Amino acid sequence: MKEENIKKQKNIKEFTIVFFTAFFAVKVSVFLQGILFNLCNSAGYGSNFLTNENSGSEIFFNSFISTGLIEESVKLFFFFILYFFCLKTQPSTKRQERKKILILALFFGFVFALFENLAYAVQDIYSIRVRIFTATILHTTISLYYWKIIFEENKSKKIKAFISAWLLHGFYNLFLTVNIYFAIFSVLILIYLVLKVFQFFSSENFASENLSLDKDKI
Repeated sequence: MKEENIKKQKNIKEFTIVFFTAFFAVKVSVFLQGILFNLCNSAGYGSNFLTNENSGSEIFFNSFISTGLIEESVKLFFFFILYFFCLKTQPSTKRQERKKILILALFFGFVFALFENLAYAVQDIYSIRVRIFTATILHTTISLYYWKIIFEENKSKKIKAFISAWLLHGFYNLFLTVNIYFAIFSVLILIYLVLKVFQFFSSENFASENLSLDKDKI
């Protein structure tokens, strides 16, 4: 009974740390995006991601750099710090550790989306009605790639995982920005990510103690 209470308190502590780390990640992300916005305006380059008057180059820049690259880089940086300084433990099996970290990674992405949605709601309260589903699913499921980067031993596969997260986020933004007809491709990206998470939980990654990532296709 005592061991169960200790374990429960530890889990609560870990989720609390993840919660506040995700909050600070959003703050840093918004701060960096603000700096980039001001730099672009100073250089005479418009950087309003939400307007329909953007040129193709501006839409591409905002989709892949201003939001995609900055947010994924910041999230990965904070989750790395979170893992190596707060979450890395020595459980009884590798399978337990990796499954626990994946759950925490998904929770990290969910909380990041939660606070980001609140930030967007300050600018446009109506946008949260859509973002509460779309952006929340995106940030939560794409966290699977942070797990991949942490546990993958092959450096080239680590880089591939980050590029995958960045491009998926970038194309998601791009299709949403172009027009309503292209938004279907953003929905397909969300469906793809959700299926990858479910596939990963039910795959051999958690069925054995070896947990080789060689056959992992994410």
